[in-house]
Amino acid sequence: MGKHIYIHIPFCERKCAYCDFYSIEDHHLLEQYFDALRKEIAGVTIVPDVNPDTRDTVYFGGGTPTVPDANLLCDILLLVRKRFCINKDAEITIECNPNSVNYSKFLKYREAGFNRVSIGVQSLHDKTLKILGRLHDRERALESIEEAKMAGFENISCDLMIGVPSQTKDDILEDAKILIDRGVCHISMYSLMIEEGTPFYDRYRNIEDFVDPDLERDMYHSLRDFLSANGLEPYEISNCGKMSEHNMSYWKGMEYYAFGAGASGYLNGIRFSHPRSVKDYVKDPFHVDEEEKVGISGKMNEYMMLMLRTSDGPSKEEFQKRFNKSMDDVFANEIKRLCDQELIVVDDKGIRLTHKGLDLANQAFEEFV
Repeated sequence: MGKHIYIHIPFCERKCAYCDFYSIEDHHLLEQYFDALRKEIAGVTIVPDVNPDTRDTVYFGGGTPTVPDANLLCDILLLVRKRFCINKDAEITIECNPNSVNYSKFLKYREAGFNRVSIGVQSLHDKTLKILGRLHDRERALESIEEAKMAGFENISCDLMIGVPSQTKDDILEDAKILIDRGVCHISMYSLMIEEGTPFYDRYRNIEDFVDPDLERDMYHSLRDFLSANGLEPYEISNCGKMSEHNMSYWKGMEYYAFGAGASGYLNGIRFSHPRSVKDYVKDPFHVDEEEKVGISGKMNEYMMLMLRTSDGPSKEEFQKRFNKSMDDVFANEIKRLCDQELIVVDDKGIRLTHKGLDLANQAFEEFV
């Protein structure tokens, strides 16, 4: 029975102009924030394990979790491992940016029990990194991968961003080849999204004026095919290679703890969110802004929508096991409409997105909202 735990570290050295995740550059409450994290973790009510056939996972995301002193992160992980009796074989991930880590930090993380690192490379072309406003360059990105390996990390994931103005398909395929050659075993590929309220919204509000949508789709499918051909099989819309068990727990609709400002969790059939405010979180780490009870109908819809993101897709057998109902009976109309639009294929095992469905995934998901 698996426990899945997410911990949000919202501090960044500099917030990226395209980022809509909750993060801040002001660090004056950093120490108090970690005190509040300890208080919340120590005082949370532990629920019975309800996630069958999975192993424990812990995920430190951000923000940039590696901006604070490494000892702070390691102390929090130690507390989590003791408080939740985390199994020795748990997958424990830390996100980082190339400019916020070094060999010494990686070594401390590894010795504390972190065994998976996700590096926000985004690109290995300096022109693209400059457009994105990243603090690192190509050389530093590659150095960070080598430092992680030297510290003992074998499970290394890197993010690549596609659809950036002036970026070419050759650029992204070259980046992928270099990362694979360096021993990276997982690559997440994300299209540049223009989110309202970010500086990029003012700069690239009409992104199609800067990036041809057909080129962006060609880049996506070409990268996905390249990764598959080189041993990093796609298992989700944006992820290829050695599976992130923590992220997969989300897509399987499993329950998970969430700690920290802006973090959202799902326990006892209730989805909840902490305020997107370090100041408020420090005052009361147990306060949540939103709570939503998920009924059986909502759980069935979420299972279909989330699992449709994966390469395996929603399973008829798993659906029957979870809900004691037939997927074909419950969603006969939705499945037929998606088939008619050629967005999914159906077989005895379940349903999956087609090539066309990958391009129109949000349209397919809407059937289950």
